[in-house]
Amino acid sequence: MKISVISTTYNSEKYLVENLKALKSQTYQNYEHIIFDSCSTDNTVKILKKFQDHRTKLFVEKDNGIFFGLNKCLDNVTGDLIFLYCSDDTIKNKNLFYEISKVYESRSDVISTDVNIVSEKTNNIVRRWGAPKKLSHIILPAHTGLFIGSYFKKFNFDTKYKISSDFKYLRKIFKDNNINYKFLNIHSVDQRDGGNSTKYSNQLKKMIEDIKILNEDSLFSIFLYPIKIIYKLTQFRWKIK
Repeated sequence: MKISVISTTYNSEKYLVENLKALKSQTYQNYEHIIFDSCSTDNTVKILKKFQDHRTKLFVEKDNGIFFGLNKCLDNVTGDLIFLYCSDDTIKNKNLFYEISKVYESRSDVISTDVNIVSEKTNNIVRRWGAPKKLSHIILPAHTGLFIGSYFKKFNFDTKYKISSDFKYLRKIFKDNNINYKFLNIHSVDQRDGGNSTKYSNQLKKMIEDIKILNEDSLFSIFLYPIKIIYKLTQFRWKIK
């Protein structure tokens, strides 16, 4: 069983060494790393080349946004499971890939794990994103903690959505009749809160895009959106003074 790790980068030098070291430290080594860099102007490409080995596929070219780059990565996947590893995130368990390999059955597997959202400023946990134990079309796990069977690489990210394309992407997968969903009770990744979908300044834009995506199914789907919001709010670690 081979894992295809996909990443996009742009001026990502700040956390990239930590990110790549965590990947290299995995005890299960049967993986490939497919990286799309959007012509970084800092030391990102230099760092990527330093860590590059025979498992690395590195593309450096101008893109039309992060989801364009992820689609390019998906086009080059040759493994059995796809793991989206953002350049400022960190794998927190060196046995993560090994644990995934033990429960893997087929290329229609989707294996979810728990993710912590951590503050970029303090590194404190601001949200524990617990994956749902059962299949759901509205309560979705963090895409950064998912291992998606390569059967689903036929689905691309919709690049017209600049923030919530991952939400639409996962909904397409979770509605597919061939999905074999599994929950693995393990903390896999720390995801920093500086990304597009977690920035407070982008929350209104994200909400509008989320609703548009739900509206593509039916008008009734919009009424499910409050469930998503309530579930999300319960995961934050509120400070009580």
